[in-house]
Amino acid sequence: MTMRSFFLMLCFILNFLVVFAQEPLKFAEVVLVEGAAKSELFERATIWFNTNQRSTIGDVVLKHSNEELGELVGEARINYTTNKNEEFKIANGYIEYTIKISVSDEVYNFEFSNFIHHVDELTEKSINFDLLTYEETYPNSNNVDSKLVNKIWNDIKLKVINNSSSLIENLKKTMSTSVEP
Repeated sequence: MTMRSFFLMLCFILNFLVVFAQEPLKFAEVVLVEGAAKSELFERATIWFNTNQRSTIGDVVLKHSNEELGELVGEARINYTTNKNEEFKIANGYIEYTIKISVSDEVYNFEFSNFIHHVDELTEKSINFDLLTYEETYPNSNNVDSKLVNKIWNDIKLKVINNSSSLIENLKKTMSTSVEP
């Protein structure tokens, strides 16, 4: 990625964050796959969940599926650790979230939502950010160094955005590829 494309992506993300500040972080899209039957798209989505159970991007686990309704629901987890700054370690932990995929003939939609941050070890200094939102500043930064907390808050969200972008790209690739009989 060139510096220019990185800068453009960062500007887009920051603009997006300002517009949707109070909303919980969520990624959703409806995608057309011409000629693909509902059963084929359901099989592709199931394959995607199964191949991403232990990926380098994050752990994805299928929790519920209903082929008749064309629904798949899973949970995912991203580890959050950083070497940026010793102070950032107060937020080392993980982010859990929900992935929903719905399929019908020639179309599917996905939603990545309910991103919740947890620390590995709860201490006096650690910070559990809980539900991640589009807000630029952490909404509950009472009695703590708000500048540091906001840096960590945005670093966590950037990791979620990068991770989700990779998973979404991978999902779209899987959903557009026919399954061999």
